[in-house]
Amino acid sequence: MTTPDHTVSTGPERVDRYIQRSRENAADKLYRRLGWMTRAHPFVLDNSRVIVPLYSDGFSFSLMAISDDWGATWTTSTPLVGLENIQPSLALKKDGTLVAYMRDAGPLPKRLQLSQSFDRGWEPC
Repeated sequence: MTTPDHTVSTGPERVDRYIQRSRENAADKLYRRLGWMTRAHPFVLDNSRVIVPLYSDGFSFSLMAISDDWGATWTTSTPLVGLENIQPSLALKKDGTLVAYMRDAGPLPKRLQLSQSFDRGWEPC
């Protein structure tokens, strides 16, 4: 595992450091399994699909746990990969688009990050 680097940087240096850290952490089997958390309530879509927004502080990205049978079985979505996007919260727009708003966990400048789903919730991989 790597230790956090709290040096403030922007631009290509931030991206390069993020990619390098992610590669190192992905090679560690234990690291890949630890630390998946939720900060928001489960979201029920169409009175049948349960979506639980999850994130990893270790990898600094988000994904969705999805169940179409009220939690008897679960699948995971494609990862919502950005530059350190964590703590997703879901909202449904009037046009049916599902939006995940996420906190930027990286160095300054802090920005709101978002991902949109047009297929009922970031379809499983």
